[in-house]
Amino acid sequence: MNKVKEKLLEMKGVVVRYGGITANDRASLYLDEGEIVVLMGPNGAGKSTALKALFGLAPIESGEVRWHEKTVRPNPLTMTKMGIAFVSQGRRVFTSLTVKENLEMGAINLNDKQEIAVKIEEVYKIFPILKTKAKQNAWQLSGGQQQMVAIGRALMSDPKVLLLDEPSLGLSPKMVKEMFEKIKEINARHQTAIMVVEHNIKSVLKIAHRVYVLDKGAVVYASHGHNFNEQILEKVFLGEME
Repeated sequence: MNKVKEKLLEMKGVVVRYGGITANDRASLYLDEGEIVVLMGPNGAGKSTALKALFGLAPIESGEVRWHEKTVRPNPLTMTKMGIAFVSQGRRVFTSLTVKENLEMGAINLNDKQEIAVKIEEVYKIFPILKTKAKQNAWQLSGGQQQMVAIGRALMSDPKVLLLDEPSLGLSPKMVKEMFEKIKEINARHQTAIMVVEHNIKSVLKIAHRVYVLDKGAVVYASHGHNFNEQILEKVFLGEME
């Protein structure tokens, strides 16, 4: 008998407003154990806001966020302690620190130097290029390598859930392909559940288990397994959804 997967992280009917603008309009979505879920939609659809609401970085006016099917009041400290890591847009790295020092910042709550060293080696297994550049300052790296550092730093806390906001933004086509391969590897190697906001539809659909499409803050389409309705995706991106 197959084990029923538990919903790790869920938002139900969430409304987020910034001033008079509704960024999320009764949005409901969830992430199961060990899956990769993609949020897509046009600019301003509320995708990044959904990730921020789940992590406690956006003000939730109504609705709820649930962790292991229990309602929580999200804030970054609480969500991090529960095993959720968030990697924002824009390759946020400490440019004046070395690659190794950046990774160590992700283990700031650990006091065991040996454990930190083991976790760094785990990151190097996923991103071997970072090991060769361990002593270089982050500002010396390419955009793709900086994104690897940002994701690697998030992995230092051994998260159960990884929230990624536009990980391919500004990267070359070759690096975009590699980035999605690495995301798939993280999911397979560590069984990390991943929710990713992404515009690069063709590449991200190759690794997605499920897809949500948002438009004007609302979820307008949710796939069932790998059966993605590409016509709906296309309509949303062309602004033709009613």
